[in-house]
Amino acid sequence: MMVIGKDFVWAHLGKAAGNSTLSMFLEIDHFLTYSDPIDSHSKHLSFMDKENELDISLEGKRRLLNIRRLPSWILSYVYFQKRNYSVPINDKLFEGYVFSADPNTVKNGTPTFNEQHVDDALKYYEYESIDYWLRTENLAEDFIQVMTNFGSINKNKQSKISRIRDNVNLSYNRRINDHFSATELDMLYEACPIWRNIEENVYGDILLPNFD
Repeated sequence: MMVIGKDFVWAHLGKAAGNSTLSMFLEIDHFLTYSDPIDSHSKHLSFMDKENELDISLEGKRRLLNIRRLPSWILSYVYFQKRNYSVPINDKLFEGYVFSADPNTVKNGTPTFNEQHVDDALKYYEYESIDYWLRTENLAEDFIQVMTNFGSINKNKQSKISRIRDNVNLSYNRRINDHFSATELDMLYEACPIWRNIEENVYGDILLPNFD
Protein backbone atom coordinates (compact mmCIF):
# COMPACT_ATOMS: atom_id res chain seq x y z
CA MET A 1 0.00 0.00 0.00
CA MET A 2 1.28 3.42 -0.87
CA VAL A 3 -0.08 6.55 0.78
CA ILE A 4 0.38 9.97 -0.79
CA GLY A 5 -0.27 13.38 0.72
CA LYS A 6 0.31 16.88 -0.54
CA ASP A 7 3.83 16.98 0.87
CA PHE A 8 4.68 13.36 1.72
CA VAL A 9 4.59 9.79 0.45
CA TRP A 10 4.79 6.53 2.41
CA ALA A 11 5.72 3.15 0.92
CA HIS A 12 5.09 -0.27 2.44
CA LEU A 13 8.17 -2.26 3.38
CA GLY A 14 6.87 -5.78 3.99
CA LYS A 15 6.82 -7.33 7.48
CA ALA A 16 7.10 -3.94 9.18
CA ALA A 17 3.54 -3.25 10.37
CA GLY A 18 2.24 -1.99 7.05
CA ASN A 19 -1.41 -2.81 7.76
CA SER A 20 -1.29 -0.95 11.06
CA THR A 21 0.38 2.02 9.41
CA LEU A 22 -2.27 2.20 6.71
CA SER A 23 -4.98 2.12 9.39
CA MET A 24 -3.26 5.02 11.12
CA PHE A 25 -3.21 7.00 7.91
CA LEU A 26 -6.92 6.34 7.42
CA GLU A 27 -7.57 7.95 10.80
CA ILE A 28 -6.20 11.18 9.31
CA ASP A 29 -7.53 10.69 5.80
CA HIS A 30 -7.89 14.46 5.35
CA PHE A 31 -4.07 14.45 5.06
CA LEU A 32 -4.23 12.12 2.04
CA THR A 33 -4.58 12.65 -1.67
CA TYR A 34 -4.21 8.94 -2.55
CA SER A 35 -4.02 5.59 -0.79
CA ASP A 36 -3.95 2.03 -2.04
CA PRO A 37 -6.55 -0.39 -0.65
CA ILE A 38 -5.21 -2.75 1.98
CA ASP A 39 -5.51 -5.74 -0.38
CA SER A 40 -3.81 -4.02 -3.31
CA HIS A 41 -1.94 -6.43 -5.59
CA SER A 42 0.86 -3.86 -5.82
CA LYS A 43 1.07 -3.17 -2.09
CA HIS A 44 4.87 -3.34 -1.88
CA LEU A 45 5.82 -1.19 -4.86
CA SER A 46 8.76 1.17 -4.57
CA PHE A 47 8.40 4.90 -5.06
CA MET A 48 9.74 4.65 -8.60
CA ASP A 49 7.54 1.71 -9.56
CA LYS A 50 4.48 3.47 -8.14
CA GLU A 51 5.28 6.56 -10.19
CA ASN A 52 5.34 4.35 -13.27
CA GLU A 53 2.13 2.52 -12.33
CA LEU A 54 0.17 5.72 -11.71
CA ASP A 55 2.03 7.83 -14.28
CA ILE A 56 2.72 10.54 -11.70
CA SER A 57 5.73 12.29 -10.19
CA LEU A 58 6.52 12.08 -6.48
CA GLU A 59 9.36 14.57 -6.76
CA GLY A 60 9.56 17.02 -3.89
CA LYS A 61 7.51 14.94 -1.46
CA ARG A 62 9.05 13.86 1.84
CA ARG A 63 9.52 10.10 1.87
CA LEU A 64 8.45 7.85 4.76
CA LEU A 65 9.30 4.19 5.28
CA ASN A 66 8.93 1.80 8.19
CA ILE A 67 11.91 -0.01 9.67
CA ARG A 68 12.18 -2.88 12.13
CA ARG A 69 14.94 -4.44 14.21
CA LEU A 70 16.82 -6.73 11.83
CA PRO A 71 16.50 -10.03 13.75
CA SER A 72 12.78 -9.40 14.34
CA TRP A 73 12.25 -8.59 10.66
CA ILE A 74 14.12 -11.75 9.63
CA LEU A 75 11.96 -13.93 11.88
CA SER A 76 8.73 -12.35 10.65
CA TYR A 77 9.78 -12.67 7.03
CA VAL A 78 11.00 -16.27 7.04
CA TYR A 79 8.09 -17.59 9.11
CA PHE A 80 5.58 -15.80 6.87
CA GLN A 81 7.16 -17.42 3.82
CA LYS A 82 7.30 -20.81 5.53
CA ARG A 83 3.69 -20.67 6.77
CA ASN A 84 2.10 -19.35 3.59
CA TYR A 85 4.24 -20.88 0.87
CA SER A 86 6.17 -23.75 2.54
CA VAL A 87 9.42 -21.95 1.76
CA PRO A 88 12.36 -23.63 3.52
CA ILE A 89 14.45 -21.52 5.86
CA ASN A 90 17.61 -20.75 3.95
CA ASP A 91 20.87 -22.18 5.26
CA LYS A 92 22.50 -18.92 4.06
CA LEU A 93 20.36 -16.86 6.44
CA PHE A 94 23.32 -15.67 8.47
CA GLU A 95 24.91 -14.40 5.27
CA GLY A 96 21.90 -12.11 4.90
CA TYR A 97 20.00 -14.20 2.33
CA VAL A 98 16.36 -15.26 2.49
CA PHE A 99 14.10 -17.25 0.18
CA SER A 100 10.91 -15.76 -1.24
CA ALA A 101 8.15 -17.63 -3.03
CA ASP A 102 6.76 -16.47 -6.34
CA PRO A 103 3.01 -16.51 -5.55
CA ASN A 104 2.11 -17.07 -9.21
CA THR A 105 4.09 -20.29 -9.36
CA VAL A 106 2.62 -21.44 -6.05
CA LYS A 107 -0.87 -21.10 -7.54
CA ASN A 108 0.23 -23.11 -10.56
CA GLY A 109 1.43 -25.95 -8.37
CA THR A 110 5.08 -25.62 -9.37
CA PRO A 111 6.48 -23.20 -6.79
CA THR A 112 9.81 -21.51 -7.31
CA PHE A 113 11.77 -19.88 -4.53
CA ASN A 114 13.89 -16.83 -5.25
CA GLU A 115 16.93 -15.97 -3.17
CA GLN A 116 17.47 -12.35 -2.24
CA HIS A 117 19.71 -10.40 0.08
CA VAL A 118 18.06 -8.58 2.98
CA ASP A 119 19.72 -5.28 2.10
CA ASP A 120 18.17 -5.46 -1.37
CA ALA A 121 14.80 -4.66 0.20
CA LEU A 122 16.13 -1.32 1.41
CA LYS A 123 17.87 -0.64 -1.89
CA TYR A 124 14.55 -1.19 -3.67
CA TYR A 125 13.01 1.67 -1.66
CA GLU A 126 16.00 3.93 -2.30
CA TYR A 127 16.87 4.00 1.38
CA GLU A 128 19.19 6.98 1.01
CA SER A 129 16.22 9.13 -0.04
CA ILE A 130 14.10 8.41 3.06
CA ASP A 131 13.34 11.51 5.12
CA TYR A 132 11.49 9.87 8.01
CA TRP A 133 11.81 6.35 9.39
CA LEU A 134 8.92 4.89 11.41
CA ARG A 135 10.06 2.28 13.93
CA THR A 136 7.74 -0.73 13.95
CA GLU A 137 8.31 -1.19 17.67
CA ASN A 138 7.34 2.44 18.39
CA LEU A 139 4.96 2.86 15.50
CA ALA A 140 2.16 4.99 16.93
CA GLU A 141 4.55 7.34 18.72
CA ASP A 142 6.73 7.78 15.62
CA PHE A 143 3.73 8.09 13.32
CA ILE A 144 2.16 10.89 15.36
CA GLN A 145 5.46 12.70 15.76
CA VAL A 146 6.28 12.54 12.04
CA MET A 147 2.81 13.36 10.74
CA THR A 148 2.50 16.48 12.88
CA ASN A 149 5.08 17.92 10.47
CA PHE A 150 2.33 17.88 7.86
CA GLY A 151 -0.73 18.93 9.87
CA SER A 152 -2.34 18.89 13.29
CA ILE A 153 -3.72 15.69 14.85
CA ASN A 154 -6.22 16.22 17.64
CA LYS A 155 -6.08 14.30 20.92
CA ASN A 156 -8.98 12.04 19.99
CA LYS A 157 -7.26 10.94 16.77
CA GLN A 158 -3.97 10.48 18.58
CA SER A 159 -5.69 8.22 21.08
CA LYS A 160 -7.24 6.11 18.32
CA ILE A 161 -3.95 5.84 16.48
CA SER A 162 -2.19 4.70 19.65
CA ARG A 163 -4.57 1.74 19.97
CA ILE A 164 -4.18 0.40 16.43
CA ARG A 165 -2.64 -3.07 16.19
CA ASP A 166 -3.65 -4.67 12.88
CA ASN A 167 -2.68 -8.05 11.47
CA VAL A 168 -0.22 -8.93 14.22
CA ASN A 169 1.14 -12.44 13.65
CA LEU A 170 1.41 -14.34 16.93
CA SER A 171 1.90 -17.78 15.36
CA TYR A 172 5.66 -18.00 15.94
CA ASN A 173 8.08 -17.48 18.81
CA ARG A 174 9.32 -13.89 18.66
CA ARG A 175 11.98 -14.19 21.37
CA ILE A 176 15.26 -13.29 19.72
CA ASN A 177 17.29 -15.24 22.30
CA ASP A 178 15.48 -18.45 21.35
CA HIS A 179 16.49 -18.16 17.69
CA PHE A 180 19.88 -16.49 17.57
CA SER A 181 23.09 -16.90 19.51
CA ALA A 182 25.29 -13.87 20.06
CA THR A 183 27.65 -15.15 17.37
CA GLU A 184 24.81 -15.62 14.90
CA LEU A 185 23.54 -12.11 15.53
CA ASP A 186 27.00 -10.75 14.89
CA MET A 187 27.10 -12.68 11.63
CA LEU A 188 23.68 -11.43 10.58
CA TYR A 189 24.40 -7.77 11.25
CA GLU A 190 27.81 -8.07 9.59
CA ALA A 191 26.16 -9.55 6.50
CA CYS A 192 23.59 -6.72 6.25
CA PRO A 193 25.56 -3.48 6.57
CA ILE A 194 22.89 -1.23 5.05
CA TRP A 195 20.22 -2.44 7.47
CA ARG A 196 22.68 -2.29 10.36
CA ASN A 197 23.66 1.31 9.62
CA ILE A 198 20.05 2.45 9.36
CA GLU A 199 19.12 0.62 12.55
CA GLU A 200 22.02 2.21 14.43
CA ASN A 201 21.05 5.66 13.17
CA VAL A 202 17.31 5.31 13.81
CA TYR A 203 17.33 3.35 17.07
CA GLY A 204 20.70 4.46 18.43
CA ASP A 205 22.04 0.90 18.56
CA ILE A 206 21.57 -2.60 17.16
CA LEU A 207 19.57 -5.37 18.77
CA LEU A 208 21.73 -7.68 20.86
CA PRO A 209 20.07 -10.15 23.22
CA ASN A 210 21.11 -10.71 26.82
CA PHE A 211 23.01 -13.94 27.29
CA ASP A 212 24.19 -15.47 30.55
